[in-house]
Amino acid sequence: MAELEQVVSSSDLDWTIVRLNRLNDGPATGRLRTSRVVLATPRAHTRADAATTLLDIVEDSASVRTAINVSGGAHGAAA
Repeated sequence: MAELEQVVSSSDLDWTIVRLNRLNDGPATGRLRTSRVVLATPRAHTRADAATTLLDIVEDSASVRTAINVSGGAHGAAA
């Protein structure tokens, strides 16, 4: 993945890398955290929440040419 990210980030295109982890099939919770730094303890999240977050990221011009980590909310806290 690091090699792939290097290729993408060195391109002249507008890009955004979104690092999803531990996806599950549960219902949407609305509890996700996003961060531009590597998360110490990534938590599982649903595919439904990931889809919503991906749409939010695509619409945010500040996310262009960045890598974003996505994680489930900690201990039920909303993102």
